[in-house]
Amino acid sequence: MTISIQNTSFFFRYFGSFDNFLSADIGPVITLVLLIFLTIRAGKYKKILLGTVSLYAISIIIYIALILRYPELDVSNKIVGFFIYRLPDRLALISFLGILILSMLFWRKENRFYRTFGWMAPAAVLLFWIVLFMTNAQETVLQLALSLESGSVTYILYRLIWPIAAVTLITALLDALRSEVDRRMERHLLEKQRELTLAGYENLRRQHEEVMVIRHDMMKHFHTLNNLSTEKQVKSYLEEIIGQNQKVRSIVQTGNEMLDIILNSKLCSAMDAKIQVEIVKAAAPSKLPVSDADLCSLIMNILDNAINAASSADTNAPYIQLDIHEKNQHLAISCKNSANVKKMKKEDKKETVPKHGLGMKIIGGIIKRYHGLFDIKYGQDYYKIQIAIPLS
Repeated sequence: MTISIQNTSFFFRYFGSFDNFLSADIGPVITLVLLIFLTIRAGKYKKILLGTVSLYAISIIIYIALILRYPELDVSNKIVGFFIYRLPDRLALISFLGILILSMLFWRKENRFYRTFGWMAPAAVLLFWIVLFMTNAQETVLQLALSLESGSVTYILYRLIWPIAAVTLITALLDALRSEVDRRMERHLLEKQRELTLAGYENLRRQHEEVMVIRHDMMKHFHTLNNLSTEKQVKSYLEEIIGQNQKVRSIVQTGNEMLDIILNSKLCSAMDAKIQVEIVKAAAPSKLPVSDADLCSLIMNILDNAINAASSADTNAPYIQLDIHEKNQHLAISCKNSANVKKMKKEDKKETVPKHGLGMKIIGGIIKRYHGLFDIKYGQDYYKIQIAIPLS
């Protein structure tokens, strides 16, 4: 269809040849936008492409400035023609060829956009040129020969841009679709995680109540047996058991019932996993301006992440250091644990939705909801999260 339009008399009368129309009007704009988009999508490897793309952008700016300032400029002059037409086109061609070559490397570097673009773009370019030769081989060969003879790359450039532009559009749409699917999946997983966390807390709370009831009943039975017994040895033994039972205390007593239930359960799990637990401070108001659901999700995700990281830290002395206290009208929570950060990052990359990253998103969302502060520090062998939630 494009070839039919460019061959009509009105097109040539108003716009000249198709290549002249592209190179003089919309071509440079389309080329620059396409190059910028592909460079941005290259991620951390965009520095490789920035050189030629920046030079092309500068050359286009100079071209536009010269045309506007000197409309009567003689473009037939070899030097002027080179800087206005040939240099920008060559820079653009080098950039596109560089993108095609590097895209084959980008798709192996966790770049989802280039995983698709890397094989589609070369295939589309090849198919485009095959169609050109099949539909009008003589004209295509003639134009290529003229281009090589004159030293112009315009003909080649604008027959490289269109298949790349089409693939870029298709790839961007596919990437946007995948991102939307991932976003919905992540939202679903976050909701499921929240439900599981609340169910876990409810189980902990119920177990805690049952244990307290059993302990209370057992104490009554011990006292009754002690009163009924006349044997000195039996009475002495029962008094010893009663005394030991009364001395049993939780690992953590913050002053907040919900915190105590969650912390004691999780820290017991950590100790069972041979993780050393250090409590720097453990104090919190009995009432907090955080809903039970959010407080439960916050603390359980912090400790779950810490236990998982410490368990796989590849160290003989895994540890968790916990600090909870009130400071400047804020509830300050600090949790530091041993970790193999390099290993954690590798595992996260392998997973479609990283578990550790999912927990951190839940934590970040809760902190944002209550206008709190959130900071993460890590080194080769440790991971530390610090949180401050306003109490007023």
